[in-house]
Amino acid sequence: MKRSKDRNVLLATLGMSAAVVSETAIKLESEGTILDKIVVVHTDHKDVWEKKTKSEIGIGLSDLIKFYADKKGDPGFVKPVSLGRDDIESLQDNKELLRTLVKTIDSYQKEGYKTHVAIAGGRKTMSAMAQFAACLMGCAGLYHVLLNGNEVALTEQYGFELEPAMINLVRIPVIDYSQILASSLCDTGVSGEKKDLSAFLQSVDYDVSKLVDSVNENLSSQHGWRYLKAQYDKRHNLYASLLDLLSALLRATVSDIKPHPIIDGRIKEFGSLYEKYQLWLRDPCRKVKSISDITDLAGLRIICYSLGDLEKVKTRIHELGQKKQLRIIKQKGKSDAYGGVVIDKDYGYVAYHFDVSFCGDRLKLPEYKHMKGLRAEIQITTIMHHGWAKLEHGLRYKSDKYLELDDFDKARVSLNFQTAMMSINEALEKIDEIQKIYINYSPK
Repeated sequence: MKRSKDRNVLLATLGMSAAVVSETAIKLESEGTILDKIVVVHTDHKDVWEKKTKSEIGIGLSDLIKFYADKKGDPGFVKPVSLGRDDIESLQDNKELLRTLVKTIDSYQKEGYKTHVAIAGGRKTMSAMAQFAACLMGCAGLYHVLLNGNEVALTEQYGFELEPAMINLVRIPVIDYSQILASSLCDTGVSGEKKDLSAFLQSVDYDVSKLVDSVNENLSSQHGWRYLKAQYDKRHNLYASLLDLLSALLRATVSDIKPHPIIDGRIKEFGSLYEKYQLWLRDPCRKVKSISDITDLAGLRIICYSLGDLEKVKTRIHELGQKKQLRIIKQKGKSDAYGGVVIDKDYGYVAYHFDVSFCGDRLKLPEYKHMKGLRAEIQITTIMHHGWAKLEHGLRYKSDKYLELDDFDKARVSLNFQTAMMSINEALEKIDEIQKIYINYSPK
């Protein structure tokens, strides 16, 4: 028989006869799934470890461990995992059983094993919990085992060494919930739309009830991932149209500025938007009711070649507001007389932000009729500040390498960024001086 390159582990629940474990293993291996390990989750009842048939054939867990140690030449081939109790009787017993099953599956999946789960052994509640754990974490196979004949008589005759032809392996369909749950849990500090289910379970010490509570709350809430993702998908094309129309208006508005400013638009990715939304929900100073409260879902960046051009663009946008071409939404406590926000941070980085929406007669035009109430953020900066911000964001703000540096080297990095910004601002002042020479020049 040719062995696959996969590493396989069989996880089995166990009652009073360990033969159900060997029967599952024998049938699996006869069908080509060669096992690298068997893990047995068991109670500590005395008959689990030491059990004999009427003819004194050992069929307890200790006998199973010895049987496979001899057969595989590996004393650790069968690994027992104790539940620390004699029986599964209470709600707490079942909770601990599920915790153990999930934690065990997770540990082997992290090591790269394909996990196969057998539910033939133990009480019905053990089988039910094992089946739930298999679907929750995802597994390579879920099995029950049936024998061709009387189980007691066959075990009495053959012990652990039944022929594969005597064994029927029932393959139970598995719906892999792990990826669905991963998506529903993306509200922790993970970028994008996927949350590591294993990391979440580890953070709650594999208390599955906390996972269930979190998912149920998420799915039922209007602030939950699934609801907001549906709203985002529904509005995505509208916001794309908003950016197209706004870009066209702004290009026409600044067309006489030479060299022409760069105008670039983007719709915020859902993962980033959701993280921001969750932060806003926890901020008592913000009243967040829906996804529409995120004002920069659609954004345009206007990149100018000088500070003078930046001022011109800012003035033109203000004039669009006065002419009722755009509604400039003032931000409480932040807006200046023009309705925008000056962003002056990190060593002198300069940018200017407007929150805008279409208004007035423009909304009566066919292509604008669906734009009412949709907001976008316009950011204006210079090409040098834009380049500096991209580098600073990648090399410091979002850099794992930066976090590994000691305090001295972090200070050196910050000082160099500060020095670079000072040089950029000096260079921009010189460019403004050059522009003034051309503007004020009159031939003699």
